[in-house]
Amino acid sequence: MNRFVNAMWRAWARVDTWFNKVYPQDYNPMYYLGGLANLLFWLVIGSGILLFLYYKPSLLHAYESVEFLTTRVPYGQAIRGLHRYSADAMVVWVVLHFLRVWLTDRYRKFRTIAWISGIVLLVLTLTVGVAGYLLVWDERSLLLVRMTQWMVGGEQSYLGQLLVGGSKITDATLNRFLFFHIGMPFLMLFFLWMHYIRINRPVVYPPAPVTLQAFGIVFIVCGVVPTVSMAPAIIEVVPKQMQIDWFFQWGYWLAGVFAGAAGANSGVAPYVVWSIGLLLVTCLFFALPYVTQTGYMNVVKVIPEKCTGCEYCYVDCHANAIKMITTPEGINSKGGKRSIAEILPSRCAECGICVGACPFGAIELPQLQEIEIKDRIGLIANLPAPEPAASPAAD
Repeated sequence: MNRFVNAMWRAWARVDTWFNKVYPQDYNPMYYLGGLANLLFWLVIGSGILLFLYYKPSLLHAYESVEFLTTRVPYGQAIRGLHRYSADAMVVWVVLHFLRVWLTDRYRKFRTIAWISGIVLLVLTLTVGVAGYLLVWDERSLLLVRMTQWMVGGEQSYLGQLLVGGSKITDATLNRFLFFHIGMPFLMLFFLWMHYIRINRPVVYPPAPVTLQAFGIVFIVCGVVPTVSMAPAIIEVVPKQMQIDWFFQWGYWLAGVFAGAAGANSGVAPYVVWSIGLLLVTCLFFALPYVTQTGYMNVVKVIPEKCTGCEYCYVDCHANAIKMITTPEGINSKGGKRSIAEILPSRCAECGICVGACPFGAIELPQLQEIEIKDRIGLIANLPAPEPAASPAAD
């Protein structure tokens, strides 16, 4: 496990080094993956509010209202494209953020809550994105509804009827999808709060230059690849194919391939195979911080007789693993209440930042040897240095 983590650390450090050759270090987008995803989330919400002003959730008018917005409302095409492509970009940054946290071993111990809330946010993001495509009510929307019903047991199953609000598709179906698409982002705000509570100074938004570049890329894509609908949906006619948005709808393609092959070989209903596989993968991600958990072997310790209550360690701890408590003595020599640092072991990252922050040697890492410190430093120090700029040719 340690060899794997160290190898991944080196790989990601090299990626950071490559980006630092193109960007100034303070504006390297690889340092703001979560912040970029959060920024695009608000961009999706803002553009979605404008779309909602024109949308009519009924089988007769849903498609027409979307086309009216796209073709007749000033800048409607740009707003729709901004909503769609900022959502796609958000998925890209969320997945990159997920991989970086996982492969650099930043998901265990005090970060367990952040990891679990992040998995929930990923599931909600994909669900909200799929629900948005259903609202357009074109051929792709109808096919997605039929495929989703198949994945939960068929049109006559309880879940299949619960999805569309009855035994057949009606206006209530689109109202349900609209609720999913608009209501779930409010739930996402709660899990975003959970995502941040254990981090002392989370990077919520990227710097202005990175923000402007992200906005610029999305706007350029909106102009180069306009967002268009397929033909309007006809309930009596089930489409045989559709254009897949691979950012949100890859699961449907994978369900067809995986469940079809597995179901044919095992004799089990395909949707059962797919549902069990999806459930197992989701449970594995939720359990990952616990199955790879190691003991708190090197939690920092406070030496009470050296602690002055200066709060340097408390301020610098990024894991909120230190709190200041009042000592039994009560009053110090200056007349104020004397306090000392106390460590919360379940939150300690064993990183040693507080050791460096303490000017009085009142905190120590009891089991970290000097050779291990040098090895950790070497993960970055031994990386190849950027190539120097070419010097001007001599006359």
